[in-house]
Amino acid sequence: MIEELYPGIFRIGVVLPGNPLRELNSYFIRGEVSDLLIDTGFRRPACREALEAGLKELGSDPTRRDVLVTHLHSDHSGMADLFVGPGRRIFISAADLDLLDTILEDSDPSSRHHRFVQEGDEIRVGPYTLETLVVPGHTPGNTMFYIRDRQTMFTGDHILFDITPNITHWPSMEDSLGSYLEQLERVRDIPVRLALPGHRKTGDYRARIDQILAHHSRRIDNALSIVKDHPGLCAYEIAGIMKWKIRAADWDSFPIIQKWFAVGECLSHLDYLRRRDRIRFEEEGGIRRYYAV
Repeated sequence: MIEELYPGIFRIGVVLPGNPLRELNSYFIRGEVSDLLIDTGFRRPACREALEAGLKELGSDPTRRDVLVTHLHSDHSGMADLFVGPGRRIFISAADLDLLDTILEDSDPSSRHHRFVQEGDEIRVGPYTLETLVVPGHTPGNTMFYIRDRQTMFTGDHILFDITPNITHWPSMEDSLGSYLEQLERVRDIPVRLALPGHRKTGDYRARIDQILAHHSRRIDNALSIVKDHPGLCAYEIAGIMKWKIRAADWDSFPIIQKWFAVGECLSHLDYLRRRDRIRFEEEGGIRRYYAV
């Protein structure tokens, strides 16, 4: 499905087979001398076919195409090297490219074309100027992009509207949740008429930020109360007691991938509480067990 949002700016729906997110919102901006593709989908045949079909319908010339990757997750970065034009650029933050190269063991054949973006950088394409905002939390180098004269924000996965972005523990970040909440507060008052998320529908930008902040406040309280009521549990056990919005009868019924996400999110909340001296851990046999302070 293709949707024109502004003259020369289009949304291409890229199917994500077997994934609860269902679809990636890939954005295509047509310029005079170059075009820009924002996010690409998994490196899977169904994703490639959907994106190729959308770009063909738009008459996109692959030789003049730059690619912008909002963050390292494979549903956004997986086909960047397949859709960038010869000698063109892949824009991504340095922090996320470092992690991506580690994951791929430097196997990306287009690594020589990467161009780092940092806070305040501008990417010009056609009549539009995209201002870079680095908003670490969802990933260490997560980014959003703002078109000031249109009050339009490409939010990536920093702000989603009918699901809550997963905030997990990252070894390179001491407090990923704290960083995420801080960045939500920082960008909250930017005037945004149209928010363009990485998945699903759009909505009221500022109201959604307030909802996400409230959501994490409740989850922080939930994690703290579990540690107080059940001292000595590990993160996996705490995650099994936390409240999750998922279609599963109990923790044992969670799909394994959802358990993975839940434990990662639980860890980010435990990191947040520990950094604020609300809880502590003791390590026993390589397992961290948590206690209230």
